[in-house]
Amino acid sequence: MPDEKQDDMRWASLRAYQVPDAPDRTIASFKDRALGFAIDVPIIAGEVVVGATAAGAVASLLLRGDAFETLGGWLGFAAALLAVLYNKVYLVTKRGATIGQRIRRLRVVDARGENLSPGRSLLRALLEIGFLLVPLVPLLDLWIWPVYHGYTLHDKAVGSYVVYRMEVRSCPSLARS
Repeated sequence: MPDEKQDDMRWASLRAYQVPDAPDRTIASFKDRALGFAIDVPIIAGEVVVGATAAGAVASLLLRGDAFETLGGWLGFAAALLAVLYNKVYLVTKRGATIGQRIRRLRVVDARGENLSPGRSLLRALLEIGFLLVPLVPLLDLWIWPVYHGYTLHDKAVGSYVVYRMEVRSCPSLARS
């Protein structure tokens, strides 16, 4: 029976995986990623509700009857798509993280430790949504987490990593010189 110290060391090693070409980057723990996702879900849902409500209000002023119902549904879908694209593609490409990931001090990077390109961010977002919609795939992610050293399936597919954000603080004494 393994002692407690060996067990702690084994779990510590699972949490401390690093990005291959950026050894100063440590891959984020499952807990921090899950909390970032839990923060993102209500934010994106709120954006969808506000966008769909605004789109519905505009459609109700312009259309009546069946045309309103048809277009209103499409406008709601467009609002949801824009909210996801903004959070999962634009923010990840420009800032390196979604709002929830930034709160948890995480960043999505490639193997060199740089932000993802827009195409890779889009592919990552589409795969993440697709994998969430297929039953049992999220459970498969939990099962392979230790095997793939902190990867999820959508990260493995596009070659991205979710790492802890490095804090860069300015030094006032250096700024004056």
